[in-house]
Amino acid sequence: IKPLAGTALEFDLLQSYPNPASGMAHIPFALNKASQVRISVVDATGRVVAVVMDGMRPQGFHTESLDTRALNPGSYFLILETNGDRTTRPFSVMR
Repeated sequence: IKPLAGTALEFDLLQSYPNPASGMAHIPFALNKASQVRISVVDATGRVVAVVMDGMRPQGFHTESLDTRALNPGSYFLILETNGDRTTRPFSVMR
């Protein structure tokens, strides 16, 4: 979880596993308070190709799963958005 200047720890998007993925991928993240959360998969052109989840989650550590079989092999970014902030992690799919 990353500290923000003058605030308590807010949230963090941890590295997905396995990475690269060829089937199910697991996306761990942490919240310091209950929040509306959206996790998206974005391709290299910035196009959203999947929404992993979009909803409320309680404070704590969470893991969402993504079936990567519908994605083409290649490089992507996972984007976690909550409370007007966002963080990004690289993510790869292989066959």
